[in-house]
Amino acid sequence: MIKLMMPDNPHTYICILPNRGAIIIDYTFQGRAILYLDRSTIESGTSSIIRGGVPILFPVCGPVEANGYQIRDQWYLMPKHGFARDFPWEITSLNETKEFTSITLQLTSNMLTQKYYPYDFEMNTTYHLTGTELLIQTELANRSNYDMPFQLGFHPYFLLKDKNSIKLKLFAKECIDTLKGIRLQLSSDGWFHPDLNQEQINLCFRGFNQNHIEIQLDDHKVEIVFTANVTDIVLWAISGQDFICIEPWIGSHGDFAKNLAFRLSPGENFSATFTIRPSQIQEVNSDESNEA
Repeated sequence: MIKLMMPDNPHTYICILPNRGAIIIDYTFQGRAILYLDRSTIESGTSSIIRGGVPILFPVCGPVEANGYQIRDQWYLMPKHGFARDFPWEITSLNETKEFTSITLQLTSNMLTQKYYPYDFEMNTTYHLTGTELLIQTELANRSNYDMPFQLGFHPYFLLKDKNSIKLKLFAKECIDTLKGIRLQLSSDGWFHPDLNQEQINLCFRGFNQNHIEIQLDDHKVEIVFTANVTDIVLWAISGQDFICIEPWIGSHGDFAKNLAFRLSPGENFSATFTIRPSQIQEVNSDESNEA
């Protein structure tokens, strides 16, 4: 495990497991845990999928129909959310200044990835921690001699103990309840109160007028900022668990197997950024009262 903290603030830090998909398993901001983690999924070994933290999703987001896909007359299996979160990543750089600390990790195609995905690629993810935010940037390069289809996403598990406290402010054109197969009505002011008093909830927001989301969690607020190439924001929660996942996806569920995924030409690069900005709820209320 790698722990990065701010030099002047030991109560703000992140913990990363390079050998388990380069996943962030802990983001603590000013002494407050921002992320949920089920530690038993780490202790059970590398064969177990970690529930919690911020998994990286690649080369697919969500499950693939029939658990696989066909390319050039050959069938390939594909795990749910891809394989990037399962394989070890290599640390390529580590930086620390008074203003920030950062680490870059790399995943490159190899014999194991070729079993699922017959493309040559290089993927670099940088975690950039400051006293006010955590920025995650992933850069993808196609090293193949032909077009490479892909999806990319982040799957943060935000710690949430009071399910009735949750509300989001986002401006989207549509919200689909994927479990019930219905569209939900969105308010013009952007506020949305998901009903988490059900066994499971899975919502997909699309068509964003702004590239950020405000989330109220328990007694604090978190702002998510994402790049314009994000197509979907998926909200997922299950009963009896102290988390809510709010996931920026580049690509929609089912598109990969339907040959509708994004494509990179040979030698082409792609970049996406996702930022988490926590703040205290007291500060939020003060700002709102000043605006009134």
